[in-house]
Amino acid sequence: MHAAEFIGVKKQFGGRGEDPSPPALENFEVAIREREFFCLLGPSGCGKTTALTLLAGFEMPTAGQALHRGQPVRGPSADRGVVFQGDDSLMPWLTARDNVLLGPRIQGLEKAEQGEIAERLLKLVGLDGHGHKYPRELSGGMKQRIQIARVLATEPDMLLMDEPFAALDAQTRGQMQDELTRIWSSSRRTVLFITHDVVEALILGDRVGVMHAGPRSSIREIFPIDLPRPRDRTDPELLKIYRRIQEILAEEVQRSREG
Repeated sequence: MHAAEFIGVKKQFGGRGEDPSPPALENFEVAIREREFFCLLGPSGCGKTTALTLLAGFEMPTAGQALHRGQPVRGPSADRGVVFQGDDSLMPWLTARDNVLLGPRIQGLEKAEQGEIAERLLKLVGLDGHGHKYPRELSGGMKQRIQIARVLATEPDMLLMDEPFAALDAQTRGQMQDELTRIWSSSRRTVLFITHDVVEALILGDRVGVMHAGPRSSIREIFPIDLPRPRDRTDPELLKIYRRIQEILAEEVQRSREG
């Protein structure tokens, strides 16, 4: 059984009148393996985030099915944790530790168990000793680590990450990519990671799915990245795949302009 699967998915927003808008996704199909780090990238407006929101249960398909462990997604669930693009989802009046423990407290876990969870996850994301700080006292990268720890605290089967590092500067972004590789290697959750950054996808992913330009977007090609981690950004094999993906993206952008 796959961890997640899209089968013949079509998603159309609005447009219920005589002139409906074209669907964002059409015949969108991809299967994500258990414990796989799957990166999804493509031109702007191709529907990457739409695919994630369908798997998260924030939206329903117009046609087809989004499945999690073989079951149709009917709505949001704690078994699919979402890490958002910005860091404004943290509660500014709570410390880093208390932000991490939002889920366990809602679940009613004992205080001793909460303490163990907070200690373990703050250490996992490299913020041991920073649990007393408030979001305003943390850097952008540190806040994103707290987001990741907060999602992991609910023990989800799968992480859905919507360009979580997009707002970071280049140096911090590179550090967070390496940090996420380490965190994923320790937790081995299944991940669907949305990105515009080809290098980011190649550094992180087991496989990279490249989408057609929208509208009516679907998967054009999937690239397996059979290279050991941590990955060298100057590895000739990595650069070879990078060049091919860049060619595909250029073709899709040109096709979109001509269309």
